[in-house]
Formats: sequence, structure tokens, C-alpha cells
Amino acid sequence: MNKPMRITTPGGEKLVILSEKEYRRLTEAAGELADIAAFDEASRELDEGAGLVSFEEMEKRIARRLKDAS
Repeated sequence: MNKPMRITTPGGEKLVILSEKEYRRLTEAAGELADIAAFDEASRELDEGAGLVSFEEMEKRIARRLKDAS
């Protein structure tokens, strides 16, 4: 299956069926975007004078944002 298949359930819910390869590609891309957003937010905080934080604190912040994004 190369193309997504669109279906409508008897209850009217619209669904899309993807190949596993395409699903993995999309979830990996979403993860990368979440990483970029977390980095951008941390950079913005530093630019606004939030001060320096330890590597461990930055890891915690990124992990929290990634968890919130998923």
C-alpha cells in the first residue's frame, strides 16, 4: 500500500490508513519538530535573559516539552 486509504466509519468518523513505513516517517518527523521547538524555546528563554542553566536542567526541560508534545 503506497497511498493512504481514507475510510468513513458507520458513525461518520473519517480515518486514514497508512503503511507502517509512512507512519514511522511521519512520527519521526513529528519528533524532530518537537526537538526543534524545544530547542527554540530554550534559546528564546536565554535570549530573554532567563540565565544559564545546567545541561541536566536543559535535558529535563526538553524531555518535558517532548512529553507534552506527544
